[in-house]
Amino acid sequence: MDDEREQNKSAPRFLALPRTGLGWWSVGLAAGFLVFMCLFFLQIHSPGRDRSTFFSDPINALLLISASASGIGGGVVALFAVFLKRERSFICGPIVLLGLFVLLFTLGEVGGH
Repeated sequence: MDDEREQNKSAPRFLALPRTGLGWWSVGLAAGFLVFMCLFFLQIHSPGRDRSTFFSDPINALLLISASASGIGGGVVALFAVFLKRERSFICGPIVLLGLFVLLFTLGEVGGH
């Protein structure tokens, strides 16, 4: 009976927190994406700035580039964590989807205009 409990404790759990370093890095980068996007939306509503081009307001440009880099980076790191380090945490799945969405949105914005 005790052997079964010890095996269950060491078994990776699907709904648990990440167990690998790459899994935690992907969570941190996804959290950074959320922070940068919140700061971007707070900054964009401040009045009195010229925003005729993307780089007219360098703070907004820096926040948006940082958000997209952390979102895409989080997705890539989550993929590495899942396939290379055998991370089985559920949290990595939505982070991969977030990275894919940010990548597709970025490519659409750069190539679509």
